[in-house]
Amino acid sequence: MKVIIPGLKAFGEHITTADTLRILVCLLEYKVSVLKVGKIENCADDIDEIGLQIVAKTLRSLRTLVKVCSSDQDYVSACALLRMITDNISVYKLIYTNEDSVEKEYRHYLYVLDGISMRESLMLNDIEDEGHISQDDLEKLQRQYKEIRQSDSSVKQFCIDILNRHSYAVLYPDFHKQSLSSRNWKFKDKICVKEINRNKYSWQELYSGLNIKKDVVKFLSSFLSQFVHGLIISNISVQETDDEFEPILSIAIALLSTIQKDLETRCPNSDELFSGFISSKWGREMLQYIDPEQIIKNYSKE
Repeated sequence: MKVIIPGLKAFGEHITTADTLRILVCLLEYKVSVLKVGKIENCADDIDEIGLQIVAKTLRSLRTLVKVCSSDQDYVSACALLRMITDNISVYKLIYTNEDSVEKEYRHYLYVLDGISMRESLMLNDIEDEGHISQDDLEKLQRQYKEIRQSDSSVKQFCIDILNRHSYAVLYPDFHKQSLSSRNWKFKDKICVKEINRNKYSWQELYSGLNIKKDVVKFLSSFLSQFVHGLIISNISVQETDDEFEPILSIAIALLSTIQKDLETRCPNSDELFSGFISSKWGREMLQYIDPEQIIKNYSKE
C-alpha cells in the first residue's frame, strides 16, 4: 500500500514515500514553530501550547520512524513506534482538535491531572542514602526531588480547582465527581456509570476517529500490539526490504492528515508563510528531498 499525495507530484515524479513523509514533517514543524512564537513551554494552563507540544513530539517521532524504516530497516521497532505515534495523534484529535471549547478545556485538565497524578504515585516519599553517591550529590538530588514533588502537587491542585469551577461540575455533578476521581479524560458521555470503562473510549475506538479504514484500524490496534507487547508475531523473522516498510510509512502519512488539517485552520497557507518556510532551516532541509528541475518544469506550465 502506498499513499499518493497529488500536490507533492510537483516535487518530482519519482519521489519516495519516505521523502514524502520527510517533506510533510518539514512543513508541519515550520508551522508549529510559527504557532509557538511567544508561548511558554510546558505551561499546563495554555491548552493550545500543550497541544502543540504533542504535535512537536509526534513530528520528532515521525523523523525517527523514517530513519528506522529507511536506514536501520528495523521492522519490529518501526511497528512499535507507529503504534506510539497513533496513540499520540489519537489523544491530539480527541482533546485538542475539539471544536467544543468547553469540553476541550475539561478533557485537557483531566488529561494533565491524570499524568501528574500517575507520576506522583510513582515517586517515593524521599530518596534514601544507599551509599552509592557522595553526601553533597545526595542532598542536591533530594532537593530536586522535593522541588518536583512540590511542583507536581501544585499543578495537580491547580487542575482540580479549575475542574471544580468548570460548568460541568454544576451541570453534571455525578459525572464530574466520578471523572475527577478516575481522571477519565477519555469519557464518551457526561454520565455516571457503575463501571468506569463503560464510559471510556478504548484505544481502538479512538483510532476509528482518525478517518482511516477499518482494516487499518485493526492493523494499528491488533497487529501492532504484537510488537509493543513482545507477543509471538514480533519474534517471526521478516525479509526487511523497502517493500515491507511501505505500508508503515504510508499509514503514517495518512495519520498525519489529522494534524495537517488542524494546523491548516490555525496557520493557513499563504505566500508570506511559504516565503518564510523556504528561507527557514526546514525549507532548506526539504530541498534535499525534491527534484528542482521537476518543480521548474511544473511551474513553467502555469
